[in-house]
Amino acid sequence: MLGAGVRFGAESISQGEVISMQDAFTGQLYAVHNGERNWGRGPIVILVSVVLATAATAVRADDKPVEKVARRVGVGTVGEAAPADGRHVLAPAIDLAKASRDATRKANDYTATFIKRERFRRHVVDQSMEIKFRQAPLSVYCKFVDPHAGREVIFVDGQNKGQLLVHEDGLRALAGTLSFPLNHPDVMRENHYPINQFGMVAMVDAVIAQWEQEMKFSETEVAYFPSAKFGDIDCQMYQTTHPAPRSNFKFHKTCLYVEQKTKLPLRVEQFDFPLRDGQDPPLVEQYNYINVKCNVGLTDRDFDPRNKDYNF
Repeated sequence: MLGAGVRFGAESISQGEVISMQDAFTGQLYAVHNGERNWGRGPIVILVSVVLATAATAVRADDKPVEKVARRVGVGTVGEAAPADGRHVLAPAIDLAKASRDATRKANDYTATFIKRERFRRHVVDQSMEIKFRQAPLSVYCKFVDPHAGREVIFVDGQNKGQLLVHEDGLRALAGTLSFPLNHPDVMRENHYPINQFGMVAMVDAVIAQWEQEMKFSETEVAYFPSAKFGDIDCQMYQTTHPAPRSNFKFHKTCLYVEQKTKLPLRVEQFDFPLRDGQDPPLVEQYNYINVKCNVGLTDRDFDPRNKDYNF
């Protein structure tokens, strides 16, 4: 649970300011994870709950945003502050997103700490987990840290009858290994997307598809932060905002953080439209990849429930 008064997710950005309580605790988590991981049966020592409850330091961008706004009515119309080449104001953001996708595709596999928040109609899901990911065949292993510490999940495209394998935590572990269709209601109760849409490439792909669709319309404001921070990591960040609710726009505000050095997409945030003027936009989705290590040489054994280091 979040501590009283702790904000999770980015606030509205103004005057060159990027405020994110998530950044505060991810910075601490990053420090915790500088050491070796323990993928085995022993405990993984990550004080996620404590950090969530005590994080109170805002992280700010050092530079002011380069703002570009599309205001005029009409499909594909660009506004007064559009790029000099006459392209849509979203074009530079899409360029960065595609460059990030290309860089991520060069990683055959990676390990990371994955932290997410997703808002559903009646509840909010906060989860952190250690993950192993392989591009081809698409393979995912997750070991939950908080909540459900010890829960393990495996998915390999083309194996296990196309289903998700789950080993639960606590007393529920007595049920043994469970198999679920990817879109099973029990699975989707905690996830906006099925596991075959998991990973950094899929995450940035969704943003690209969204922005390309939004290029057909006006009423898009774009702010570019060339020196944003995600914890202690130097990033480029694009924030896109739609001032008023329209059927054309799924989200009010989107933020994409791309690491300067590696070009990996480390964070995506999606916000809904405020219900009334002056209200903060509610966070709908937030996905964070921390301590990413690429091309570590993952093998079939890392995605095999018979692996003796796992508890399936």
